[in-house]
Amino acid sequence: MNQIKLESGVYLTENEYIAHSPDFKFMAGGKDENGICTSYSFRDVDLSIFAKFINKNKLKRIVFQYGFDGHEGPFTIDLNKIDDYSSLESISFDLAKDAIFNIEDIRKTEFAKLRSLKITGKFPPSNIFLDGLVDCLDELEISFSVLSAKGGVNFSKARTLRLLDAPAKGTSDVIGRHEKLLKLHFDSCSVKDTAGSENLSALKILIFAGCKNLEDLSNLKKSTSIQHLVVSECPRMKDWSFLAEMPQLKSLRITNSIDLNFVKKLGKLEFFHIEKIKKNEPIPSLKKTSPQFGEIVNANLAKLAELGVLD
Repeated sequence: MNQIKLESGVYLTENEYIAHSPDFKFMAGGKDENGICTSYSFRDVDLSIFAKFINKNKLKRIVFQYGFDGHEGPFTIDLNKIDDYSSLESISFDLAKDAIFNIEDIRKTEFAKLRSLKITGKFPPSNIFLDGLVDCLDELEISFSVLSAKGGVNFSKARTLRLLDAPAKGTSDVIGRHEKLLKLHFDSCSVKDTAGSENLSALKILIFAGCKNLEDLSNLKKSTSIQHLVVSECPRMKDWSFLAEMPQLKSLRITNSIDLNFVKKLGKLEFFHIEKIKKNEPIPSLKKTSPQFGEIVNANLAKLAELGVLD
């Protein structure tokens, strides 16, 4: 263990993996082959205290969590204190209380490598820091309140969207504005149906996870583009007959019990995984239904991981 005294007077404890403040509210890790930190997280602590330490290292990933330890907001996040964002690949904001951003000196061109952005909580909907960043993003994880805010940042060019806490009503109108989406992930949302996802002509991957009110996906049969479908922990889903009208599916992952007879109509299916089978449902008999079925049960995991279907 090494002790590092910063110019701000704060001490960091460092080992071969991480460096952290005594209360662990600031942590630095992701060391490269030269022992240089590349990843940083802040939890209810002033960025400026540790900015010079970051500036002496590298910056690839950074996480801000504010308002979780009983402190009164609003918080000030002074992004101007960091000198170089040119290597930043991922940034995350998780705000339980209001925050004020100081960003006067930041230019969009400094974020050339940014690919992943996560925004949850009370993020200011109109924030010029985000303007123009979406064009380069591969991953966008965002709460519905931020995505749908009037006068907020335009995310319509996003290609991958993980949507959090979307309500039962009004979601389809917001989703419809994101025509370029290739992957859409509903995470712990209150949606009851497809929320207009069947109208996204470029969509290849569709995931519903932890959507407790989801009960009707019949409109998916209108889509000819969706090739990978995941429905996980959505207990109200009972009717799976629409799958027989989606012959283009290449992978299917389900955690609910279903009638498996539809499989014979999915001629392009390359991967199939199902949990919580009905009692006495004879999975082995599916080999007779589809000649290749014995080879696609729980197969091709590496390929699915590359596609991002497993998350």
